[in-house]
Amino acid sequence: MKNFDNYTTNKFRTKTNKSYICLTLFAILTLLVAGTPVMAAENSSGTINITVLVSAKTIVVIDPDILTWIGGESVNPGEEGIVKAIQIENMGSTNISYLWANTSYEDTSPFGTGNAAGYDAGNFVAMSKANDTNFFFVNRVDYNETHQDIYLNLPANTVSYGRMRDAGNEYFWALESGGVNCTNGTISIGVLPHTDNSSGTTDLSNCGGVGLTDTANAGCRSGDLTAVSSGDYEGIWGWADINMDYSNSYHNYTVAVHSDCNITMFYHWNKDAPGADSATNPEYLSETTLYPGGAVIMYVKVKVPYGTAAGNVGEGFLTITAQST
Repeated sequence: MKNFDNYTTNKFRTKTNKSYICLTLFAILTLLVAGTPVMAAENSSGTINITVLVSAKTIVVIDPDILTWIGGESVNPGEEGIVKAIQIENMGSTNISYLWANTSYEDTSPFGTGNAAGYDAGNFVAMSKANDTNFFFVNRVDYNETHQDIYLNLPANTVSYGRMRDAGNEYFWALESGGVNCTNGTISIGVLPHTDNSSGTTDLSNCGGVGLTDTANAGCRSGDLTAVSSGDYEGIWGWADINMDYSNSYHNYTVAVHSDCNITMFYHWNKDAPGADSATNPEYLSETTLYPGGAVIMYVKVKVPYGTAAGNVGEGFLTITAQST
């Protein structure tokens, strides 16, 4: 017979030993897991130097790049189109010190031809800095009249005459030669405009008592032209500052006259025009430093003169010039 006591004791001991071993292994594993440290996240960075040299480049951009007065914005002769704004932006890398403009114009007089395409829309353009009453032509060009205006009384030595056409106002002018040509001749101009219901100043025969820049309420003004003495216009153009009205100082222009006595240019914003470097009345569009990324706003409208043929007139151009430092 088996010894029941011994068998029971040994069996019990065997189970006890196995449990002891399992508990010991579990404790060891638990200690190992609990004792393992958690690794913290680490960042590492490096820095390099960046060096850029920006080249000097003058870039001026005008937006929008097209202006139209068509359809519902079409303009009657003797009237002005609605005002439109343009933005002139310095998109280059240099400081812009000065901005000025010029516009295209006809090679010959289109009046009396009945051909709308013979007119240049650029010759209608007037600009203002503040959308106020100070709208001046950039450079308005008119030619000697080819027909006789029977109601005009002209100076005795007149070699040519015509009109400065400012939409619904026309100012008669007459030229007298200075001997060889008109670069140092005399110009006389009426004060009161010719309109569709008024003859205006028609007597230009005796204006000598009132100078071209005089603001007196006189019938007409007269003065001598100064010949351009250097540069591309030397011997070809003469010029004089002129006041176009007796009551409004904002009608100040400079008039340039071609040597052939056939062409007059009344300008204000064109600093490239004949005599502009010596005259008083021409202005820059801007002469405040325009830094890269900066912009200025100008206002533009068209002044369509009487006698303009109906239809699409010839395409014209407004050019903005920037001078950098």
